[in-house]
Amino acid sequence: LLIDPQKTFFQYLMGQSSQTQIEKVNGVWFDGDKTSALLMIQLKSSGFNLDTLQSAINEIHNTVKELDTTAKTELTLSGPGVFAVASRDSIQATIKMVSWVLTLVVLVLFWYGYRSIRLAFIAGIPLITSIIVATSITQVIFGQLHGIVLAFGITMLGVCIDYPLHLFSHLQKNESAVSALHRIWPTLRLGALTSVLAYVALVGTGFSGLTQLATFSAIGLMVALAVTRWLIPCWISAEWIDKRTFFVKTPFSNTIKIVVSTAVIGGSILTLLIQGNIWSTDISQISPVSEAARNVDHQLRLALHATNVSHIFLVDGKNIDDVLLKTEQLKIAIQPAIDQGIISGVNASSDMLPTQQRQQYNQSLLPDQNTLQENINAALVGLVFRKNTFDPFMDSVLSAKKQTPVDYQTILESPLGPSLKSMLFAQSDHWYSVVRITGVENEQTFAAWMKQSPVDLVPFYISLHDATSALMNSYLQSAWIRLLGVLSLVGLITIWLTSKRKAAVWLLVPVITGVVVSLAVQSMLGNLLNIFHVLSLLLVIGMGFDYSLFFNRDWTHTDQLKDRTHAIQISAITTIVSFGTLGLSDTPILAAMGQTVSVGILSCYILAQRIAVPKKHHMESQHC
Repeated sequence: LLIDPQKTFFQYLMGQSSQTQIEKVNGVWFDGDKTSALLMIQLKSSGFNLDTLQSAINEIHNTVKELDTTAKTELTLSGPGVFAVASRDSIQATIKMVSWVLTLVVLVLFWYGYRSIRLAFIAGIPLITSIIVATSITQVIFGQLHGIVLAFGITMLGVCIDYPLHLFSHLQKNESAVSALHRIWPTLRLGALTSVLAYVALVGTGFSGLTQLATFSAIGLMVALAVTRWLIPCWISAEWIDKRTFFVKTPFSNTIKIVVSTAVIGGSILTLLIQGNIWSTDISQISPVSEAARNVDHQLRLALHATNVSHIFLVDGKNIDDVLLKTEQLKIAIQPAIDQGIISGVNASSDMLPTQQRQQYNQSLLPDQNTLQENINAALVGLVFRKNTFDPFMDSVLSAKKQTPVDYQTILESPLGPSLKSMLFAQSDHWYSVVRITGVENEQTFAAWMKQSPVDLVPFYISLHDATSALMNSYLQSAWIRLLGVLSLVGLITIWLTSKRKAAVWLLVPVITGVVVSLAVQSMLGNLLNIFHVLSLLLVIGMGFDYSLFFNRDWTHTDQLKDRTHAIQISAITTIVSFGTLGLSDTPILAAMGQTVSVGILSCYILAQRIAVPKKHHMESQHC
């Protein structure tokens, strides 16, 4: 690269730097209005270690503080490393916030509902055990655990507290805990099964994080259920429990149930239809990076005049020479768009690594030694240069003329290596070259030019926005299929295990209500729905069935109705509070899931209580 008598490499570098339009004053880069100095910081460390990045960011901030004793300088950082650290900090802050809020709420509810703080610590045993076991097994299976999985997974495992809650609330005076658990075990087991099925539906979505989340949650639920089944009854006594009565609402009559259910479900569906397009396929909506951080990055890019590539051409070939030749031909075909001002430039791998034929052709253009010497002598006539001044230049030209053509590995070992590797690579014994288009002034004009071009460019063209939108749309359709599949499967299992099939419809209505009401509320708030809203509804389905199952258990006197209402109310409050807190997170994914689940669970609870079959001996059987 240093032997460059034709200035090919120099011209390439100048072409790259001209796109930034940064002004340099006394060796310092400034933005256009000279109000900000721009620094490019690179860490010399192996791997993408968040702790190393965090230390580097802290050191940068401390250095700026030491240099600016007046504290008037404002430091703005951006980049993938900054995003990663900020996302981790946000997730950790969310975990701590949800944990503290949930702990406080649980302590208050146990003090008020059971008049016992001791039971709160016992109820926490299945939760803590499930988190430890699920974290360990998931770590072993996948090798690492995503932070987003840990944050949302622990929040979802908060429902593990529900299992001992049902036991505490159903435990009667002068009754052993083992006997009480055997009495509610069929319903408790079926409720846990519906939740596990909901989580398992996340497996195979195409997102490794969601597969981890499904594994983490399903394992945690089964562990919590096992601990509640075989350990918790051995540690408690009915004498410890002094239940404080919560408000109890008896179910509506059949006529009112039909009217209310139809109105709520129909009104929610009508709201969704009125809103028009309620779905989002924008990939930024599922990013763990906050909107504020993305805005900062956008402003820095504007200051740098950095290239924003959203249009590319993808060329493939059997070998590297084949794909480079096609890339050179494609670049020639795109050149008229630059001449007409439709785009500002083209970045191609062939700029860094021309084909062997192109390199040899360029070498053939270099004059031989005699011709070059004659040209130099003619140029020096009448000038004051010494005779041997340009001997090093002649040596460079002659060396370049005989030089072996540069290959792919040579460029990879140079400073251009990372850039070339991102634009020219092999997959499955096939080579691919990415040609990046910059400065598209008008999308429609660019599309019209491609159609009019004498070369068919469409097969090679990819709009990154359109491609990611299509990908997200595919994921969204898959998520809906999974959602409806889980809802149907759980519904069939529930109907099969109940003695009166016709009455089983009232088990399904609260769950359907929770789903459509949650979607309608998000739509009314102006939030476009993405894949994580849909996947959050799987949790609503699992817990909604749990509420319906317990509210529809047979009861012969009011005390039994009070017991199940007591347990479900505490469960609903803890779940709504924890997910409601999650909905306040700065991380878009966590906020979407928290809002969706909290609204859906609230809807399920209210309707499940009021539309349960009112007459005794209505649902109880040897199975449920």
